[in-house]
Amino acid sequence: MAFTADQLTALEKAAASGQLRVQLGDKVIQYQTLTELMAVIRMARAKFVGAIYRETSEDNPISDQTPKEEGGRAYVDIEDGYMLQLGLNERATLESGDSGGSGLIDFLRTQLRAIAAGMGVPFELMTGDYSGTNDRIMRVILNTFYRRLEIQQDALVAQVLQPLWGWWLDAVNAAGLLPLRGYTESNRARRDWQRCEWRAHAWSYVNPLQEAQTTVLKIENGLTSRTAAVAESGWDAEDIDRQQALDQQRERDLGLRYGSPAPDPAPDPESEPTPPGKS
Repeated sequence: MAFTADQLTALEKAAASGQLRVQLGDKVIQYQTLTELMAVIRMARAKFVGAIYRETSEDNPISDQTPKEEGGRAYVDIEDGYMLQLGLNERATLESGDSGGSGLIDFLRTQLRAIAAGMGVPFELMTGDYSGTNDRIMRVILNTFYRRLEIQQDALVAQVLQPLWGWWLDAVNAAGLLPLRGYTESNRARRDWQRCEWRAHAWSYVNPLQEAQTTVLKIENGLTSRTAAVAESGWDAEDIDRQQALDQQRERDLGLRYGSPAPDPAPDPESEPTPPGKS
């Protein structure tokens, strides 16, 4: 099958205004290099517990053994729980802990935030680190992220899905597999047949109860319709109405009561008795 130039399409990612652009590859390499370096430094520092400063090197104030010297440096083995008695003019400095990571957490978090910005995803979702956040902050973060995803969804529909749907209708109509009345009579008729509504499923909410209550208030106060609210969730109102009718009929048949009682069926006018004086 041959394609013309106007039948070729490519999905182009839309850039959000004010987007922070970073060299993602460089940031990832820097982060990996730094974490490996800090691991090597911590492993090297863990081998030493302290240092002894001596004015002379004739004796060993720790034990009766002669200090072991390697490369001009003396090493002394110390048993756990012993108090040290040093010689004259001699002092010892013990390690108080590994301080090589001072400020490391903040620096690594900054690097990860830059990587997340380059990937276009929130830092919390990429790392799983939710410290310092709450449900309100996460709602703002997720709403901003969802808006960016919706932009990409719109681009996917306009640039890929809708053209594919149109080409498929052209192919099946030309092959006679799905005869479409008046499809080739005019461009307007062709556009009418190709008109399609694309719906993505709704996002999961941080607080589903508040979101549901907000939707109900909007419907009751005329700010939106039930059909529009259902469409935003990715479903069709007609499908839901049919399913609810079937569920309610099944509840009446089986004598079930879930939540609010199922409404009684509408009376059949033909089965009602005729009032006196009327034929």
